[in-house]
Amino acid sequence: MRLWSSSSIAFLSQLYTLILAAGAPLTVPGSVSQLAANANFTASLNITLPTPKNTTILPPEPYEYAIPGSHQKLTFFHYGLGLSESDTFLCILLAASNVIRVLNNGHDGPIPVPELKYSVAGIHLELLPTNRMTWGMFGTAITGLTDFLWNYDCVDLDFTVVEEGIQGSVGSGWLTYR
Repeated sequence: MRLWSSSSIAFLSQLYTLILAAGAPLTVPGSVSQLAANANFTASLNITLPTPKNTTILPPEPYEYAIPGSHQKLTFFHYGLGLSESDTFLCILLAASNVIRVLNNGHDGPIPVPELKYSVAGIHLELLPTNRMTWGMFGTAITGLTDFLWNYDCVDLDFTVVEEGIQGSVGSGWLTYR
């Protein structure tokens, strides 16, 4: 199920604009710069970003989150230290941009690599997809991860991705600072 619509792209664009306005440093590999130069996205930036609700209380571990509008659940666990909010969301934006680029090129098949890594200013998002995880599923997982971080707090954590109708997890990963 593809959840990347023009409103998702608009949300990510506004998030990127707000983070840059806050003065967050951005270190992006050359290949991603080329990706941005080739991107052709247009969207209205008329979206209000939610305010984090529970920045001092994290849900119990493990925490299972059903992503609204999808058939996917994320399980979050191993909460750790707090992370820079601006750098964390820039890292997620980097991953989301990659997913959008792949989907816009018409490739929503299984992810053909054993590991995906994204990094901004020491914040690392890593995904270990199984051979059953598609790019659309990864995009949906990014939506769920973003929901968690907005609703609770930006912290070190691990997660697993489960898709309804597929036995076992379709991927796992972590968000951390190194």
